[in-house]
Amino acid sequence: MTSKNIKVEVRNIRGEMIDTFLLGKKKKHQPEKTKETEAHEKNGE
Repeated sequence: MTSKNIKVEVRNIRGEMIDTFLLGKKKKHQPEKTKETEAHEKNGE
């Protein structure tokens, strides 16, 4: 039981790391788009 739980936790941690890595890549490759979306959100559009 404990080994299965540990595997699940490792998978979750890896998934989070992959998600943050992909988000970081998107932000680096699309800095203008993120700034535009933030401006639209501030304006309430």
